[in-house]
Amino acid sequence: MYELSEIPSRKVYGPLGESGEGVVGVKSGRETIELFPDARLILQALFEGKYGDDVRIAAASSADTPQAVKIGRTAMTILEILPGVTMRDAFAKGWPQGFEGNMQIGRSPPLSSDKASTHFPILRQETGVDYNDMDVHLTGDKLRQKHFIWHTGYPGGLKQRSVRDQLKLKPEEVLRKSVLGMLAKNNLRYDIARKLRIFPGPKHFHEDKLPPGTPSVL
Repeated sequence: MYELSEIPSRKVYGPLGESGEGVVGVKSGRETIELFPDARLILQALFEGKYGDDVRIAAASSADTPQAVKIGRTAMTILEILPGVTMRDAFAKGWPQGFEGNMQIGRSPPLSSDKASTHFPILRQETGVDYNDMDVHLTGDKLRQKHFIWHTGYPGGLKQRSVRDQLKLKPEEVLRKSVLGMLAKNNLRYDIARKLRIFPGPKHFHEDKLPPGTPSVL
């Protein structure tokens, strides 16, 4: 694990997909901070109104130091999704001018390392959006083209299922596989993955196991 040390300022220029050239990265020391290409595509579509003019976004991050918060916020004001349009501009779209309530970043009080108990309730209060669940969005035609493949262990037991069908049958597995794909390919990845709890729908299956008096996580 490494930590970024410097407030980013040096810009890295490159192609912004089919939208032209712009700032695709920013240097923090020897490390380069950049957006995933698919994340850039989604922010481009959002800013251009392809999801509708009433769609707005928010961010929650438990960055562990005040320096990390400054680095993250600074990077968002420099990285571009379209020529002349920064990542922060996309997050500001649809909110009142100067509004910061949709950006809950860090661990300084009232925030903490537990986003479920601090960041998300504050986001609900600040934005007025009472959300309890999450939708899965994929770029392109991945709902139909991307498949999950497994083998039953029996002859002729090779199976496959499209993402569209998997979301109907076991939507939590789509997210679980995505998280697994982002973990290091070593013996620890499944130990780490066992700590992941995903609940399809609005009900938290362990809500009744919280100690008496504990605020709801929903």
